[in-house]
Amino acid sequence: MKIAIIGCGYGGALVLKRLLDKYDSCLTIDVYDENGSVGRGYAYQVDDGSNLLNRPASLMYFSEKGDFKRWLASNSDEYVARRLFGNFVNSALTAAIERSCRAPRFLKERVVSVDEAVDGVSVTARTRRDYDAAILATGNEAPKDAYGLSGLKGFIADPYPTSQFRQSASGEIAVLGARLSAIDAAVAILDRDDGRRVTLYSRKSGLPLSSDTYEHITLVSLSEELLRGRVLDRGLKLTDVARIIDLEFEAQGVPITVGRMLRSSAWQRDQNLKRRIYSILASMNNLAPIFWDALTAEEALRFKKTWSSIWNAARVPVPPQKRERVDAYMASGRLIFRQGLQSVGGDKGGFTLKTRQGVFRADFLVNATGPSPTLESPLYSSMFKSGAAQPHEFGGLQVDIDTCRVIGKGEGSSLFSLGHPTAGAFFSASNIDIIQTQAHRIALAIGKLTTGREATFEQSRNGPPNTMIFSHAAPADLGRGVGP
Repeated sequence: MKIAIIGCGYGGALVLKRLLDKYDSCLTIDVYDENGSVGRGYAYQVDDGSNLLNRPASLMYFSEKGDFKRWLASNSDEYVARRLFGNFVNSALTAAIERSCRAPRFLKERVVSVDEAVDGVSVTARTRRDYDAAILATGNEAPKDAYGLSGLKGFIADPYPTSQFRQSASGEIAVLGARLSAIDAAVAILDRDDGRRVTLYSRKSGLPLSSDTYEHITLVSLSEELLRGRVLDRGLKLTDVARIIDLEFEAQGVPITVGRMLRSSAWQRDQNLKRRIYSILASMNNLAPIFWDALTAEEALRFKKTWSSIWNAARVPVPPQKRERVDAYMASGRLIFRQGLQSVGGDKGGFTLKTRQGVFRADFLVNATGPSPTLESPLYSSMFKSGAAQPHEFGGLQVDIDTCRVIGKGEGSSLFSLGHPTAGAFFSASNIDIIQTQAHRIALAIGKLTTGREATFEQSRNGPPNTMIFSHAAPADLGRGVGP
């Protein structure tokens, strides 16, 4: 059986390792990655050591929970350089390939189209090749050029790698965005030149939250019975979600409600309370798609407008040492933050940024607004045009959330996807806990295609659940994978 994996960052590497571990002798695998990545991808590319992970080392893993921290041989639960995790994934995948009896073929080619074929999937890069199944693991799209500034002198379309800011440049520097990518860019620029000044511009977002550390915990109140009663009717409202989370807060002895979190920022000044909240939300990562899928379309849109900013800020806080540098640079006047961005324009002389506070000029502009939720690359544009995939109303493409099978014009597609392209269906699809479960689901589906029967995996004590329920399964199946 021939399989194509398109992209070999974290998600592609994870699927590849699972297939090698279970179906090595049954599969012929081609891996396409135009940058020649083997496990690092965009997120964990080789970069400066100051570009840190946004999660403690104990929450980062590849084969099973805790493996990265063991690889680091560190007793402290610290925030380490992203490139170290990329090195770890690369070494773990390389070891799996060396153990395999049929090594995959790596193709440093750009895939321009993927189409449904009579007996599988066709993939076109330098040439067209046919496969029995294909997996889209293309990772994050580059930040969207919302103001049409590409090609202008001084415009930096992507903040990564941050090592690009090593060279000194004179003049005013503006950074579009205020979330994690923007903070990475601003700190990288300011760390390298004592004379620079940077201004962050945001339409609505505030600066990200921070926490000393947080951890996975065992959920107490989010039980099978509660999910049966509240989630299966596909008519969930945000007030229902708030009540469910409030019950978990109460069971964990956390003196706060979702309503109070949204109305007041006082809890953000209590480090112990923040750590406990972050730990609960981090432990709910695999439950988020269940809630998201059960919301009505109206409630999902309301969530995007009212909840998503604080949810994302609390779910993935900025590393404390980076937030300390942000605070120090702001106190010194070298870092300025302006909200209320209204428009951005550019010409040969630089850039004009209009805000509620006035009009400002910049000589350099860094586009750090984060990955675009819409898929606009030539690959996905061609797939939407041909009907091989359909866009999701909240970004990415439509997938069946139980199998990660791409929903196109045909029935029984053997095309799958995980990670960022599934963001509309899974909401937080760039989270490694979600990607772990997606990779597991895809491997099960590929196993069924390979053997003609339901595949099973031995479950590692510390690994991802075998039967995580993402959507509305029958009540008898609901509890599997929800507990500890």
